[in-house]
Order: sequence, then structure tokens, then C-alpha cells
Amino acid sequence: MAGHHHRSGSGLKQKNKSHKTAKTTKSGQKRSAGAGRVERAGPGKKAGAAAGAKDQRRRRAQQLKDQRKGQTQAKRQTSDTDAPLSVAVVPLAQNAETDVLSALRADGVHVLAVPHGDVRGSIAAAAKCDVVVVVLAPTQKSDDSMEEDAPETYSPEADDVLTALKAQGLPCVVGICTGRAPDAYRLDIARRFFGREFGDAVPWADGSQNTTQAVRGATSKLPHWRSSRSRLHVLKAASQGTLLDVEGWVRDAALNVNRLVHVRGLGAARITACEVYATSTSPTPIVVLQGSNDEPLNKAATPDEMMGEQNLENLETIEEQPRKLKSDYQAAWDPDDDVDDDEAGIDVAALNAQPRYEDTEAKALLTLQEKYDEDGEFPDEVEVPNGAAARTRFARYRALRDVQASPFDAHGALPRQYGYVNTLRRFDAERKSALAEQGDVAVGSFVKLRLETSQACDASTLVGDAAGVSSLLKHENRLTVLHFLVKRVSLGTEEGGPLPAKELVEVMCGHRRWRTRPVYSSHSPKHARGIMNRFLRPGDHVVCSVLGPLTFAPAPVVLFRQSGEACAVGAALTCDPDRIILKRSILSGVPLRSHKRKATIYKMFENPEDCTYFKPAQLVTKGGLTCHMTQALGSHGYFKVALSRPMSQADTVLLKLYKRVYPKFEGVDDTDVAVA
Repeated sequence: MAGHHHRSGSGLKQKNKSHKTAKTTKSGQKRSAGAGRVERAGPGKKAGAAAGAKDQRRRRAQQLKDQRKGQTQAKRQTSDTDAPLSVAVVPLAQNAETDVLSALRADGVHVLAVPHGDVRGSIAAAAKCDVVVVVLAPTQKSDDSMEEDAPETYSPEADDVLTALKAQGLPCVVGICTGRAPDAYRLDIARRFFGREFGDAVPWADGSQNTTQAVRGATSKLPHWRSSRSRLHVLKAASQGTLLDVEGWVRDAALNVNRLVHVRGLGAARITACEVYATSTSPTPIVVLQGSNDEPLNKAATPDEMMGEQNLENLETIEEQPRKLKSDYQAAWDPDDDVDDDEAGIDVAALNAQPRYEDTEAKALLTLQEKYDEDGEFPDEVEVPNGAAARTRFARYRALRDVQASPFDAHGALPRQYGYVNTLRRFDAERKSALAEQGDVAVGSFVKLRLETSQACDASTLVGDAAGVSSLLKHENRLTVLHFLVKRVSLGTEEGGPLPAKELVEVMCGHRRWRTRPVYSSHSPKHARGIMNRFLRPGDHVVCSVLGPLTFAPAPVVLFRQSGEACAVGAALTCDPDRIILKRSILSGVPLRSHKRKATIYKMFENPEDCTYFKPAQLVTKGGLTCHMTQALGSHGYFKVALSRPMSQADTVLLKLYKRVYPKFEGVDDTDVAVA
């Protein structure tokens, strides 16, 4: 112990890590990088070089700021064009737009006047204007008329108009506040209303005398769907047979002369010649372009009936015949002989002697509203009609164990109308390529077009139309099956009635509209197959499948009923004729007697032949059990089932059947849609 001593540096001394504050914080990183240090003058360097670099960065930032400001000014007003400014005036109260219209017309603005509460007119005007002027006329609220939190800002009809406009997508919006209410009250209502409906960045002015200044100073803005499709503000138009001469200004996007165009009220047309002028008063054209396009003006494809394909099968003329649910090999292994004799307590002769339950309960025809209410309470549950056999009534249906995983041929047994439908195998690639194409004629140019149409038209209806001619992207004139993502609304009229599937509606998609009979189905990005909805219910977001001209997304969609009601709003989703839409019909039965894992079911079929026909199908219960038929009892459609576990006497047995459904044309014998 006498010779032991501690040595320094023996390796046992504790060493703590240093606190690296210089590299963990943002200010420390700047100090480590030398930010803010003044570099000393050395060989080859001038004094004050660091200060000069700072001034250079400041000048560069100012240049970028001026450049952005110049681009904004160029968008706001184009100095090298004499195209008129199109303004849509949307009043939110009766006769609120009179002074605003007078002020705009006195300034030479092309005004699109919309009647108060007109949903269809408001949508059409907003789709072809540069600025939307929303006129608000709040009235002074009396103390005993309404509640304090509900000021009288606009009418219920105007609320429908605002909903439809925001669903379609708006260009630049300018708010104008008029009325005879006190200034403080009126300005406070206007500030809160425009900020809530359109955002705090929307400009608005007080009084009709400030309308022109507010409109001229508004920043240009376009919805995404309009920035990829040009339109022509028509000044003059003349027709001679199938040739149409149109003069006007190019708006929204550059015009591609090598693509088809859509003429309002006529359909697709081909550009054969295009003369480009700087302004409408220029004597000579800047350039003359020749259109080159080989796309057909006819939208529908030409079916080849000599090919003998299944997609030309006419299901309307084929007589319905019951088909086998299992093969002969499966039938050979059917354990019919191995049926346990569990008929204790059941007198089959007594069951046969009882009257049929459908004879004791008369089935009256239901109205559309009653069918709507019944489908909401019992979704997809149906009954076999009196005197009809279920194997014949549901001959086209099949029982699927898994709706998404069960095999289903997308090209088998298609209706004859599908022979006229076009299919894009590489839809996403074609859409990306079509949206990436650049136009030949710049926005604001004045052009004279010669169009080749498929039929003669009245050219006088196009004069003054701000979207009389609109461009189409590649493939957008082909007939196909479109899928829209829509939401049920009721705009423009009183509360509408139930909207069933395949009811005739008018589709307004972008600058085009046509009539068709849609099919509604469930929407799920993970599943390629959708379950059909018999009715479109309020608030539901569903996929609306229609036959019509191909339209690449983005594009707004509005559906109108024959009564004028805007029944659904949404946007284009995709175009796919191979998407399978299955209509589900559920037959229900109740247990007559249950014992352990066996039960006797009735009120599903009317005869034992139906029980034998649907015997291979798997059954389920509302309680989550699975079962299958083992034996038919009697002559009234009773049958026995084997359950996965004991069931409750209050449970219900369900047989789910599916068949594929398709959207239809307006007429039974139609092979194309008339696009206006």
C-alpha cells in the first residue's frame, strides 16, 4: 500500500461531451458560416466587396419583384389586344343589378346579365366570362322580424346560385354592395359576407359608381379547367352549307388549330384555315395557318358485327332462360342423399295445405316516393312478383361470394350499344399528353376561322357569344363511358322528389351539354367494382356513369332534371367502359323454426324449384352468420339451411344476387348522343 499512488492521465478521468450550441440552432449555424462578417481586403480583392455583394442581392430581389408585378399587370390588362372584357353580373336580390349594369355598359364592357335566381343561366355565364360581379343589396332588419344572428343579406334563390357557382369554379370575383341601408350597417354586412363566401382577398366596392374601377383593377384568374381549353369570343359568323366562317378573339388559353373545336348548339367541327390578326382592325393578317386533323367528327365508333364478339350481343332480344349455378361435375358431388332427417315438429302435408303467404297479403303497386322510403329502410331488398318464378326473374343475376375478388368478365355479354363506345387503353398517359399540348395562337389574338362541320347551322346564334366556339383536347370527341364524382343537391326549384337511377337528365360538363340516362354507384378508390345505388340521396358522394363525349379531368359537372332542377354537382373523374357496376338484389326470408345449427326458412321463394335452383348459393343473415340450403320442404318454397352457429329466431336470412348494369342513351334505339 505504501507504493500505491494515483497517476494523472491514467485513462480513468471522466470526459464529458462539449455542448455544441453553434451547430444546433439557426443563429449558431449562421455564425459558423461567417454570416455578417466583413471580409478584409487582401491581394486581388477590393475593399468593400462584401458591401457590394449585399447591394447586388438587394437589386436582384427588386428586379424579381418588378418582374412579378409586370406579369400581374400583363394578365390584368393586355395592351396589344382589343378584346372586350366579359363580365357576368349575378344579383343576390331582386332588381339589385340595375345601376351596376348601366355603369358597366357605359364603360364599353361586354355584360352578361343573369336574372335573379337563375341557376342554369348563372353557371353558363360564369363559364365564359372574365370577371363575375356579385351584387349584394342588404336591407335594414326590423327589430321584431328576424333574429339577431340572421341578417337579410340575400334571398334563398341566390343561395342556390352561389352553391352552383362555387361548385363549378369561379374566375375573378368582384363584390359590389348597393342598397338603401345605413352606411355602417351595409358596409359591415358586405365585409363579413364577401369574406365568408369568397375569402378576404376578394375585392369589393361600395356603390355602383365604383363598379368600373373595381372591375378594371381586378387581377385575372381562371379555373383550372378553363386554363387548358381555349374559347372564342365571337364577333361575326356566317355559314354556307357545312362551312362556317367565324371571327373573334381567343380567350383563356392558346388555340391549337390542329385539334377539333366545339361549336355551341352544333357539335364538333374541324379547323381548315386560320388567319391571325393583331387586333380586330388590322388590315392584314400576321400569319395564316392551315389546320391538320384527321379525327372524325362522328363521336361513336363503328362496330364490326362480322367479328362475332360478345360485346355485340343484344340482350334485349334474347329470351330469358334460367342458367346453371354449378357444373355437372359439382352436381355429381351434391350430397342430396346425405340429408339428415330433422323434420321433428314439422308437418310437410300441413305446410302444403296452408295458403300461400302472398295470397293472404295483397301487394299494391308502390309510388316512387314509397319505393324511395322502402329502399332507405331496407337497402336493395326486393320481392319476387306474384306468380313469377325467382329463377326466371333473376336469371341474369349471379351469387358472388366476394364482390371484389370473384371473377367477372368485363367484356362478356355486353349490350349492343357498347359496340359504339371507344376505349382508351392508356387513359392516364393520353390525358397527360393531351393536357401538355401547346397552342398555336396566343391569347388575345383576333382570328378568322373556317370550320368544317357535319351539318348546316344558323350562324346568327353565335354572334356575340363569349364561348360560341371552344377548343377540344385530343380524343375529346369520342363517345365513351364517363364517370363523374357527384353530390346530390336541389338547386333552382323547391325541394325535388326522389332521383332514381336511369332517369333522363341533362349533363352540363364544361362548355358542352347533352342528355342521357346515368347510373349511380358507390365510390371507393380501393375497389374497381361499384355497387349500384337505386336512388341518389342528399349528401351522398357517388360515382355517376354516363354515355357521352370523352372529357379529361379537370372539368366541372352539373346535372339538370327535366323540371329545371340542378339535381347534382361534381367533377369529372375518369373514362373507363370496363368499370363493372353491379346491381344488388337481396331476397329475404324469416325462420319458421330453428334448432341448434339448423333452421327452416320461408317467405323467400314460392315453389320448390326455386329452392333447388339457388341451392348452390351461399346465404347470410343480418346477424352475421353464413349458411347454405340443404333441402326443400313442401310445395310453397320452404327450405332447410345449415348454419355456421345457432341463430336467433328474430334473425333474417338473405340471398344476395348481383348483375352488371350499364348507363343508357336517351332513346332505346340511339347509338350516339347529341352534344349542344
